[in-house]
Amino acid sequence: MPSRSTYFFSETARSSPYTKKVAGVDWFVKEQTLVELKALDVGRWKAAQWVGQQIPTLTEVLTTISDGKRLFIEVKCGSDIVPELKSLLKTAQRSSCETAVIGLSLETMTSIKRALPAIEVYLVAEQTQDTLTLC
Repeated sequence: MPSRSTYFFSETARSSPYTKKVAGVDWFVKEQTLVELKALDVGRWKAAQWVGQQIPTLTEVLTTISDGKRLFIEVKCGSDIVPELKSLLKTAQRSSCETAVIGLSLETMTSIKRALPAIEVYLVAEQTQDTLTLC
């Protein structure tokens, strides 16, 4: 069964993963099938040279990591992604120093760290003056 995990960039760090800006269709990524997401043209909004570009899967993105570089994977969903993420990273056969996981959910980041202890996992938080606020 092909992976449903996609690499979906959202320009605003706090925005939800919707497709409207890059594909012109207002879909919530998690609610679509991989076939539906792959049918979207996510390059047209950028420039003519990018027309026809598809949303890549995480597996496809993992194959593009150049030697000596690192991919930060931002997880915007819940802990239900952990088994698939673990499987994808194992299958990709990338060194643990080539990937890191970031996210806003303490529960999800904790679950990922427990499942993948060799991978660096970061909880994204915001500090304002003397207080620390989890996003």
